[in-house]
Amino acid sequence: MTRHLIAVHDAAVNQDSGGNVWITGDVNLPAELLESHADGKLVLFVGAGASMGDPSNLPSFRELARQLADAARVPFDEDKALDLFLGSMPANFETHVHARRIVARPDSSFNPTHSALVRLASAPGRPRIVTTNFDDHLTTASTAALLPDVDVWVGPALPLGDDFSGIVHLHGSVLRPPAQLVLTDRDFGRAYLTDAWATRFLQKMFDEFTVLFVGYSHDDPIMRYLALGLPSKTRRYVLTHLPDDDKWNHLGIVPVPYPAVEHDHSALLAALEEWDRRARMGRLDHQTSMSEIVNAGPPLNPVDEDYVRQRLERADGALEFAQFARSVDWLRWAESVESFQRLFTGGADTEASSVLGNWFGQVYVADPALHGAALQTVQRLVGRPLHSVRSLCESSVSD
Repeated sequence: MTRHLIAVHDAAVNQDSGGNVWITGDVNLPAELLESHADGKLVLFVGAGASMGDPSNLPSFRELARQLADAARVPFDEDKALDLFLGSMPANFETHVHARRIVARPDSSFNPTHSALVRLASAPGRPRIVTTNFDDHLTTASTAALLPDVDVWVGPALPLGDDFSGIVHLHGSVLRPPAQLVLTDRDFGRAYLTDAWATRFLQKMFDEFTVLFVGYSHDDPIMRYLALGLPSKTRRYVLTHLPDDDKWNHLGIVPVPYPAVEHDHSALLAALEEWDRRARMGRLDHQTSMSEIVNAGPPLNPVDEDYVRQRLERADGALEFAQFARSVDWLRWAESVESFQRLFTGGADTEASSVLGNWFGQVYVADPALHGAALQTVQRLVGRPLHSVRSLCESSVSD
């Protein structure tokens, strides 16, 4: 069946197999993120925003600087870089000790975002999380979720950036001496410029992995240091509710937008949880989802549309689809699917295409009631007059 259809036409219908995938109705993820995650090649890079929700209730880096200014009884400078401001605190003020006290507050505990992040990171196997947060909520969330024990690394004693797993506290931890926290311009200078232990780790990490930032804003100090010292062609993304800020482009980071109203970031949490659910789906889960979607029929909502298209790039997904799809509406819909188009365009044959070729031949070409619809599909995809493809389909069935 497949070779007959490929032989009649050597033109190619070019369709990008990458693109974006609607993981929820609000969040459209780049396919590279999904693929890197499935391949165990994604690092989640977690910032202070992840620890701001209830019951963590910890400050952003800017709010931390503001609270430290209040404690030191000095005016907070809105226009000064945060690390420079913290480096200018009075000499008799123990900036690091006070910062540790604020972050280590006993009434703060992990929140649903921490749980979603550690589950998502561990879904493909070895979790890889890097955080500039000082709190240990990611570790406690991992323990509470009964996930396998993970290694925890705290700067400056870091693993190799291109071969690590676990949770890396890049800028220190409340569980270590306060002096090891990276807060001031002098601390950042040592970590990224003079001793450069953070830079060495990150350079290797960015060379090896795709990276997704979660919980950062463009004015977080680390963003300035990343822009100064790291390769410009690395694969960096950020989940953000402010995707139109030009500074992301300057930093070489691709924004992945989600909607947020005031302080409601529930769309971010929903996307992380759905991504994790998808990543953990087994064969029966996919069969159930495919059955429900196909039985409902096209047109599909964007989330279901992208899910089915993704599954049709795999042989097992194509088999699930072929098991349930029997209507002309689904044949018309399949005409826009790359793995189906390959049957008619001379593109590289795949297992998924072969499955769809058998589905097309057995369900549509071989059925007298659907034979006319099959001829019309061939005409549209091959570009030949209807009478010239009739014998093609007939010979395909007898093959």
